[in-house]
Amino acid sequence: MDLKKVSEISAVAIPFLVLCSSIQLMTYYGHWNIPIFDYLSNAEVLFLFIRPMLTIILLAALYFVLNLLFFGAISLWVVVTNKKGGEKKSGEAAASKPVPKTAGLVGYVVLAVAVVGIGLTFFQGIWVDYELWPVVILHVVIWLAAGVLIWHIRGVKKEGLPAEWLLASAIPMLLSASFFYGRYQAHYATVYPNEQTLILTDGTALMTSPEMLYLGKTSGFYFYYEVAAKQAVVVPAGQVKTIYIKPSN
Repeated sequence: MDLKKVSEISAVAIPFLVLCSSIQLMTYYGHWNIPIFDYLSNAEVLFLFIRPMLTIILLAALYFVLNLLFFGAISLWVVVTNKKGGEKKSGEAAASKPVPKTAGLVGYVVLAVAVVGIGLTFFQGIWVDYELWPVVILHVVIWLAAGVLIWHIRGVKKEGLPAEWLLASAIPMLLSASFFYGRYQAHYATVYPNEQTLILTDGTALMTSPEMLYLGKTSGFYFYYEVAAKQAVVVPAGQVKTIYIKPSN
């Protein structure tokens, strides 16, 4: 890939990555009813692409590792299946019997129950338990599915996807991942609250607790949430004198 192609991809990728960060921020702070873009400086908005870029690097590494494991497992399965098929071929040819319709129906029912069970397990893990592995697998599947779809649409079956098309297949995965990342962040901010004490210039102390959550900060503001009152607290950075942060265990 030459420098011109890299430049063309970057011109499209950077605005898209800013969009991904925007989705993540709106999902996270929207959970607390905070219009986060009212509190971001222009410089912060311009550099929103950095975090999803790091996420892409991490997911790309994970993608290639899972690809190796997946194709290795498929190759092993093909070898084992062919070996067993060769051993049984003569016997099956001599004494082949039609499969009863009842057995076929039972097979479809078992398959349907298995698919529903797996779907419910993933739904439980993603939407209720906030587990990491189901959402990672979901987005790897989204990426693979998008790649296969693009590969078929291109109509070129004798070669793999060029790098730019491989990146394009990551678009739906990144959009979805940005939403889920913000959603999981909101959950973890509630379950694992950050412990800190904020001393304001007028001497007032603002302490975090399970009832007063620290949400995050921008260059000009600190964000907290009062659980009992169900309201956000926004503290201008200019009013902060000292911050005491307790290390997490």
